[in-house]
Amino acid sequence: MSVLLRALIATATALILVALSGCNVTTHSTTCTNNECTITLNGAGSDSTLFDDTVSVTLEGADGDTAELTVNRESVSCAEGDTKNVEQVEITCDTVGDDEVELTVVG
Repeated sequence: MSVLLRALIATATALILVALSGCNVTTHSTTCTNNECTITLNGAGSDSTLFDDTVSVTLEGADGDTAELTVNRESVSCAEGDTKNVEQVEITCDTVGDDEVELTVVG
């Protein structure tokens, strides 16, 4: 393999890694039993829909102390351990981290 080709491959690989490091990765996991769901949202914009798509929960952001959520169309702030009644559900912020939150939602 020529030196020029190796240099081009190395440069392309570096550019791809730089581009990927700027991405905002969002993930979620949801486990429901009866009318209670446990949700983990990672990254602003991550969301989950529950209870036959009647409730949508979106993480707008979290700073380690407070999580900012949108439940359907209502804005909610909660700290770790807080329980809020929103729409037709009860939401408990079990754990609030940097850009992530674990919730229990009872409908």
